[in-house]
Amino acid sequence: MLRIALPNKGRLAEGTRELLERAAARRLERLTRRLGWEGAPVAARLAAVFVDLAERFGQEVADGMVRLTLPLTHDTLAGLVGAARETTSVAVQELRRRGLIAGTRGRYLVLPRALRDFALEAAAN
Repeated sequence: MLRIALPNKGRLAEGTRELLERAAARRLERLTRRLGWEGAPVAARLAAVFVDLAERFGQEVADGMVRLTLPLTHDTLAGLVGAARETTSVAVQELRRRGLIAGTRGRYLVLPRALRDFALEAAAN
């Protein structure tokens, strides 16, 4: 994990400073990971975003399936992958057709391992 040190200006309690430093390091790691997907097809980037969201906000339900605990619109997903909503909607349909995600109206069940494999394969081609 990255380590970020905040400047010693002001009076932050040591526990608060440590929490902020850890949060900033996690955010930087996520942004760096997303930059690594730049140039990959939208479906690959979307699969990677679903994996990240599943790790952060998911609840495992059965057989590797994870329920995302936050509502996601196609507009929100488009913003996360840096694509138009229409293009993102097509990518959502592709992932659904492949059996990697299920659900609609912002509530998704995902298969993180299969999504990760798909993202890596799609980005390599």
